[in-house]
Amino acid sequence: MIRMMLAAALLLMSVKGGELVFGVVPQQSPQKLYESWVPFLEELSRQTGLNIVFKTEKSIEAFEKKLYSGEYDLAYANPYHFVVAHHEKGYIPLVRADKMLTGILVAAKSSGLKTPADMKQETVLFPSPNAFAATLINRYEMHKDFGFTITDREAMFVNSHDSVYKGVARGVARVGGGVMRTFLLMDAQVRDQLQIIHKTKPYPSHPVLVHPSVAQLDRQAIEKVLLGMQKNDLERIGASRMIPVTTEDYAPVDQMARTIGLYPYESAQ
Repeated sequence: MIRMMLAAALLLMSVKGGELVFGVVPQQSPQKLYESWVPFLEELSRQTGLNIVFKTEKSIEAFEKKLYSGEYDLAYANPYHFVVAHHEKGYIPLVRADKMLTGILVAAKSSGLKTPADMKQETVLFPSPNAFAATLINRYEMHKDFGFTITDREAMFVNSHDSVYKGVARGVARVGGGVMRTFLLMDAQVRDQLQIIHKTKPYPSHPVLVHPSVAQLDRQAIEKVLLGMQKNDLERIGASRMIPVTTEDYAPVDQMARTIGLYPYESAQ
């Protein structure tokens, strides 16, 4: 009994003094993410008393590999990443921004493309195969609502949202997938060459995830601070307010993944 009580106490103990690695999905360049997320995480560390450090990768695929291996203590990941990471390593969603997530398709203004109906058999730039709103929802809605499939042969993956916008502006392809937030953050010189030709239906936004090995007291402290964080601090990462979130909130994402054949578990069959 004493051993069981000690084990339970250890599970609840804070890891203060240790390091918690916070992985951020690389929707933008590592430099841009560093400039926004490091001050944010420094403030989160100050308010929680924990040592929370920023980490990102050069590509979304590299981020996925580390997330699904359980290498991050905390992570900011897209809804599909959460669905997989929850099943793979038991990651728990803590909070998300109160806004919904909407994908967009952009085309060069000089392309003549005005609607999705104009882009059949076009090469389409995407940030990665599993970028949620930028890739998955756009491909899902083209099939469901417009009656055509963007095949793997027609898709070109270029590592980040910024690379999509720059590639379309340079003429690498005439259309690409992104999200409104990263599009508005893009350099005006690039953005002014592009037009939005499609907006997807809204889905719950990216959650902040925590690995189940993180001590419960630390988990609670992080959640409390994030829910009460000032707007000017949250604006660094493109949010204005955080709200609590549960696994059930992402059931529509789970269902979408099953529908388009991206759900890798037996329960989806």
